[in-house]
Amino acid sequence: MISVALEIAADRETWTS
Repeated sequence: MISVALEIAADRETWTS
């Protein structure tokens, strides 16, 4: 489950571009 949260966090970071 932690890996999923990390993937979502990384995806959200790209959204801030």
